[in-house]
Amino acid sequence: MVAGTTLAGATLGLTLLLECTSLSATRACVASPGGRDLYKLALGHNLFNTGFVGPVVWDWTVAHLCGDTTGLGMSVGVVAVHAVGYYSAHRMLHTRRLYRFHELHHRFHSIVVPMAANCVSTVEYLVAYMLPFVVGAWLLRPTVAALALAAAWVSVCNLLVHAPVCHAPAKKWVPKYFVGTHDHLFHHSHRTTKFAAPTLNVDAAVAWFHLS
Repeated sequence: MVAGTTLAGATLGLTLLLECTSLSATRACVASPGGRDLYKLALGHNLFNTGFVGPVVWDWTVAHLCGDTTGLGMSVGVVAVHAVGYYSAHRMLHTRRLYRFHELHHRFHSIVVPMAANCVSTVEYLVAYMLPFVVGAWLLRPTVAALALAAAWVSVCNLLVHAPVCHAPAKKWVPKYFVGTHDHLFHHSHRTTKFAAPTLNVDAAVAWFHLS
């Protein structure tokens, strides 16, 4: 069985690796007013959210909701459920009443670094990051392996859309049906558009349905 601590360790390791590719942005972040304290806060939230909250929710989900439905289609299904769930939660977190739970993440405004990916309040981490996986597992009953593949897919994409080094390649190569780094960094700087992340571009689907 894939343990939550395994996924957590891999996520933290990839976060540090991507930080090494974004040293100029990290230096600029730390050098900005209040940046050093913000970066320390980000480190703490990464360790707590990824290293503790995530594994607890993962192990509960595996114990109670995973089934025997296997195959790549199940992983894609969970990713799709997560994309819709994250989009819905993210839109709600941008309302006046709930923004206080999302404000921490948007302290990374003009300068975004990979460490920002999981620098969110515990409420946001549970509702926007973890709950969509729980719902996806409840609806689809994937095997642990299928759920792990979906979780790894989402986790990697979440880090990549916060990595400045990926901005130019994503803008050039990522199809509009997926969220690219350029899309999400635009959201960080403007806050009023491009709410989809970090995989399927739900914004594009919503726009299509409104126009059709």
